[in-house]
Amino acid sequence: MGDIYRRVARPSLVRTYEKRAQSDPAVARLLASSLHLCDHMAEAPVLLIPCAPRGLTRAEGSVYPAIQNLMLAARARGLGTTLTSLHREDEASLKDALGIPEEVDTFAIIPVGYPLGRWGEAKRSPLREVTFWERWGATRDDV
Repeated sequence: MGDIYRRVARPSLVRTYEKRAQSDPAVARLLASSLHLCDHMAEAPVLLIPCAPRGLTRAEGSVYPAIQNLMLAARARGLGTTLTSLHREDEASLKDALGIPEEVDTFAIIPVGYPLGRWGEAKRSPLREVTFWERWGATRDDV
């Protein structure tokens, strides 16, 4: 699993973020963290891979809320998680390695374990900066 993920994810991450990381410290941190995951995915004590039969109408609408609930429950118990779906660029290799049938879709890989280093409440932008009213870009004061 670690080898498959590294082979697929590393080039995608570098291609997507490397140039911006040179001038944006936040992007540089994101890239470093993502590359760390590439190199250490196989060390996670648990890798969860949510799946659903192919062809279910809007399966994502059920799968991703379940993933969020799982991740929140893990966090409440002191476990760290992250969600990645970069493996889907070569989903066939992952399915082959795990014996997942062709007619089943994988949606993510979620490593679960005890976090290293600093781990606290996630930083959030103020609500007024991420909420629009009535139309894109409008604030509550505009309506």
